[in-house]
Parts: sequence; C-alpha cells; structure tokens
Amino acid sequence: MARIKIPPQNVPPTEEGSPFVPAWYDILKQVDGLQPLSDITFPVGTTIDGVTGAFTLGYGLSRSALSLRAGLTTTATGILGADVALGTGAYVDGPKATLGTGLWFVTGNVELIDTSVLANIFCKMWDGTTVIASASERVQNTAGGVSVTMSGFITNPAGDVRISCISSAGTSKILFNQSGNSKDSMINAVRLA
Repeated sequence: MARIKIPPQNVPPTEEGSPFVPAWYDILKQVDGLQPLSDITFPVGTTIDGVTGAFTLGYGLSRSALSLRAGLTTTATGILGADVALGTGAYVDGPKATLGTGLWFVTGNVELIDTSVLANIFCKMWDGTTVIASASERVQNTAGGVSVTMSGFITNPAGDVRISCISSAGTSKILFNQSGNSKDSMINAVRLA
C-alpha cells in the first residue's frame, strides 16, 4: 500500500520544488497517521445477520437499536386531484397520504395562488395532531403561483399526514395543475424504521 510521504517539519513547505502548500501541511500530517482500511479487522463472518443489540464494525461505525435497512422500503404518496379554495377562518386540507406506524421522512409542496388580492397564506404539514413543519407565503401573483415546500420526520402518525393552509383573503387556492403535469401539490413519504 502506498503511503503519503510528508517532509520533516524543518523543511519549509514552500521551498522550491516542494509539492506542499502550507495550508495542506497539517491535513496531510493527519492523513499520514491513519490506519489503512486493509489493516482493520472486522467481526468474524461475512454478514451481520443474526447479530442483536448494538455492535461496532470498527473505526466508529456502529449499529444502535435502529435497524440497518437496505432493499425494500415502504413509501406513500398523496397527490391533490383538484384545486382547493382556502378560507379565512380555518385551515383547509390539501394533499394527504396515509402512512401507518413507524418513523417516516415526509416531504411535500403546495402551489398557492390568490386570484384577486395580496394574501398571506400560512401552511402546515401535520397528522391532525402533531405539526411536522410549517411555512408562510405572501401571495400577490394572480397569474402564476408560488410553491411552498416543507419536510420533516414523524413517528407513528395519529392520522393521514397532510398539508393544510389558511389565507388572509377569501380568494386564495391550493392548485393541483398550474404546471399542466397534475402534480403541483403533493406529499411523498419514506418509512425509515
């Protein structure tokens, strides 16, 4: 295995012909002291199947009580199928997805518009009880729209995860097809554990 040769500290790193830049000297000293991966011993066996509890693979790589996952994952998607008019008195649901139990990473977006006035629109991603993320947008464009994106983690959602919005004006909407692709407002989720 090739090793990086570092000149002694008494050789100026800026000396003509020296390939070293002073800022890199300390970094290279640290790299030189690392143990090659080929020298690391791993637990006996070729897999971690059947191993229970926490264990260390080496150099700080470990598995805790959370499962290591590879292969099949559970996903869920909710796509808004029609425009949703927003009110001023209560949050109105936009896209939503049914997840089930477990730890989930959820991301979603809504396309917002107000057809006549300047409006402040407030949105939250939640399961009906727990707010995962929230955002606000000042919408003044009657022809286009603005996109609001949120994401976060939730464990064992109490209900469908959704994005709900409320407006300061009675003429705002969550749009489903402003782009012509019918996926302008949606939620995607991946089960992590």
